[in-house]
Amino acid sequence: MIKWLIKHLKKNPKVVTRYRISFCDAPDLSTAFGHDAILFWTREEAEAYLRRAWRNAITEEVNGAYRIEDAYLMIDKIDNVAGEE
Repeated sequence: MIKWLIKHLKKNPKVVTRYRISFCDAPDLSTAFGHDAILFWTREEAEAYLRRAWRNAITEEVNGAYRIEDAYLMIDKIDNVAGEE
């Protein structure tokens, strides 16, 4: 039974969804050139952090992207297999 459980867990690892703040050239995640090191459990936590930490630098909001000078901040959804970072 234990061998089966170990084999089953290796075949079906748990996927963990997290969110992070990505730095983009345009209001599109495909133009991302970096990201913040902090990971968040929910999109709401990431947005609250973004609005609080970057409030003085944000000049406008465009389709969920926050403009700062010549770049954009966007919330990026990432899926990690449990145990990976």
